[in-house]
This record gives sequence, C-alpha cells and structure tokens, in this order.
Amino acid sequence: MKPNKNKKTTGPKAPGPTVRERLRRGAAMVADGLKLAEASRRLGFAEDYLGNCARAFPDLWRKLIDHQEAKPQRAGPIVCERLRCGAVLVIAGVGIHDASRQLGLGKDYLADCIEAFPKVWERILAKQRKGAARQPTKAEITKKIREATAMAAAGASEREIGQAMKVPFHTVHDWRKKFPVIWQEELDRAMAAVLVTVRRAAGTDAVLDDPNYMRRAEACESWCRARGEPVFPAKEKPTVATFYRDYYQPTRLNEAARATVLGYQTVIRRWVLLTGDPPLVDITNETLARYRNALERLPGKRGHLPLTAASVSRHLRHLQAILDKAGPPGFRNRDAAGILLTVPWIRKPRVDTPPPPLPPPHPRQAGHLAPRA
Repeated sequence: MKPNKNKKTTGPKAPGPTVRERLRRGAAMVADGLKLAEASRRLGFAEDYLGNCARAFPDLWRKLIDHQEAKPQRAGPIVCERLRCGAVLVIAGVGIHDASRQLGLGKDYLADCIEAFPKVWERILAKQRKGAARQPTKAEITKKIREATAMAAAGASEREIGQAMKVPFHTVHDWRKKFPVIWQEELDRAMAAVLVTVRRAAGTDAVLDDPNYMRRAEACESWCRARGEPVFPAKEKPTVATFYRDYYQPTRLNEAARATVLGYQTVIRRWVLLTGDPPLVDITNETLARYRNALERLPGKRGHLPLTAASVSRHLRHLQAILDKAGPPGFRNRDAAGILLTVPWIRKPRVDTPPPPLPPPHPRQAGHLAPRA
C-alpha cells in the first residue's frame, strides 16, 4: 500500500486546558516543597501522573516551574503546617535536624525553611509557645473538675455545666474522658454529700421548698445503682416498695400489660425518692398529702410544665390500690395481706375533662339552622 502524500504530518500533541491547569497546580505544590508523587496524590491522581505529564510536556513544565520560582518568596500552607509541627517538637526540646527527621523530611528541610522564612518561623514559634503556656496545670484541672462534679451531683447536664462554667460542653465531656480517675474521685465525694441531704429531706416539707430536689434525688439514684447500693437504708418492716415487689406484683399484676407494670414501677420509684419509702405502718394521710403536693410540682413531659392533674390522679390511684391490698381483708378485698388495720386515704385532684363535641346537625335541620338573609 502506497503512503498517502496528501496527509499532513503534525508535531507532538499540545496539552489541553485541563492538563495545563493540573500541571500549574502541581508546580505550585512542588515549589512549596512537595515531591511529584505526593503532589499527585493530593490532586487526587496516581503517583506517577504529574511525572508522566512533566516528561510528556517538558517545555511547559519547565516554564511553570520557572514561573513559580520567579514569584515573591512566601510560605505556602504546606510549609506553614510543617513549620508548625516543627515548632511543637522544638518547644518539646527536639533539635531542628531531629525534628525534620521525625516529620519524615530531609534533615536540613526545617533549617532551610527557617532561613527562607524567618518572620514566619518567629510568628509560628511564638504562637505555639503562647498556646503551650496556656495549658492548665493538674491542680487547675482538678479544681475545675471538682466544680463540674458538684453541679453534676446536683443533676445538671454537661451542657448546663458548660454554660455555668462558661466553657464548651464538649470540654466537660473531655475532662470526664481524659481524667477518669480524678473525675470519679471528685464525683464520689460530691455525690456522698448530696446523698446525705437527699436522705435528710425525703418525706419532709423540704421536698416542696427545693425545686431541684428531684434532679438531685435522680442523680443519687443513678450513682447508687452503679455502686449496687440503695438510695435509702433498708427498713426492717415492710414498705410500699418491698410490699409491691413481694406481694402486689406477683398476685395482682401477673397477667397485666407491660405498660401497666411500667406505670406502677414509675409510681413506686417516685414514691421512694419523694418520701424515703417509710414503713407501711408509718404512712398517714399527711404523708400522702405531702406526696400529692410534691407530685403536682414535678415537671411533666414538656419539661417547663408540671404534671397534669390526670397524671397526679393516676399516681395516687395506683398507690391507693397498693395500700388497699396491705389493709385488712374483706368481702370486696379478699386477697388483702392484712398488714394495716386502717388504710390511709387521700383525695385525688379534680380532673376537668372537656365536654364531648356536639354531633353535626341532621341534613333536614341544616336549612332551619342556617342564618337567614
């Protein structure tokens, strides 16, 4: 086959605008001190991409490199980051050459960068020294943890603790994770003090006077549960909690729905925290009235509103059912335990139910009820 004489011969293919842009960005990275393979990886390509492009278009590559070198000398983001890492090591007592080796660079890299950018190095070094000087000591951290655990023992959340101490809430979380021994020691000390006040206030008018009592009592409950201890000392005589566990639940709730059992458990839990779970024989009408008044001040599901009258009535109804089974047996109470001769009683709050909606008028009456023109 004879060659086509009319076919035009062309020289080497010129790089397109995409390749030019990639080579320009790669040349800027190489001028900042990166190698071709690392610059290729940072651009999201294979390690040999920039090398192949530089060999394919040597004139363009040399022109881009000369253009980068002709620019005014300034420290790029890569050089600044390496200088920052080197400053951290230098402040820790590592030499310049050893710091370069630990960073995986040549032994003279940091020295050359410091010589090329002395003002940048001085600024970075001063900033790192100032940050290192701001690091709190162990005594200061212990003092802050003591303050934070005191608020945690009072039932405050990490966000509330951070707002009170004027620090980010994740800082409180970091204290608990980075210094678990100090945190636990200070928390145990604070919780032991709060537990004494909770045991002293339970079942008295102090529960009504302290709006944060329930939060502190719930914090004590969680802390005691983790230690395997009861919030209040065990009594020799049966109480509402022990009577419910040993008698009422096995005999009365053996076939009850799970929601019913959970409702009774909530009632027992709040009874224990608010009254201290006194013996059954010591429960009076005044005790039930104080429990009712405390329930009416507890926050409801919405948080900023107290429990509704229906919720308080449900608590008292469940509690009254337990007390009735602890009373004397009778014709309508044959499975009672007979522990109490007289069962205390309290009037439940009035629940105002809205009237049912009126049914729509009959179609035949719609014309009579419509307003006249």
